[in-house]
Amino acid sequence: MVESNESYNCLCLDNSYVFQVEVYNNKNDNDDKKFFKIGSKKIPFEKLKIRQLAKLISNNEKLPDKLNLWKVDFDESKLNPNSTEDNIKNLGGVFMTNQSKFIKYFPDEYYLSDEENINIVVVIATTI
Repeated sequence: MVESNESYNCLCLDNSYVFQVEVYNNKNDNDDKKFFKIGSKKIPFEKLKIRQLAKLISNNEKLPDKLNLWKVDFDESKLNPNSTEDNIKNLGGVFMTNQSKFIKYFPDEYYLSDEENINIVVVIATTI
């Protein structure tokens, strides 16, 4: 049996839309390992890369492919659609690089300080 184990709150900067990225675990497995679902694929929690997370978000939320993701921990009221990546950085946000693993920013034992806070800010990347 597959169950949702936890979720990370995400905010899309351009429209302030809040959504969740779900983490699952398979209750039938003896190891009870956590994983993300991208389409029909299961990617183990400890192996997910930020680019894969961006793809998951892009597919699920019907967003463009090129996304910048920021690790944050604050209330959604701190940002608005006119906010910039500099605003995110000034609020303590950490840019998550595509080639890094998710656990670098959110270790398995990571404690969410407030379940309602935003954990990831999604910024649609602009091309020049």
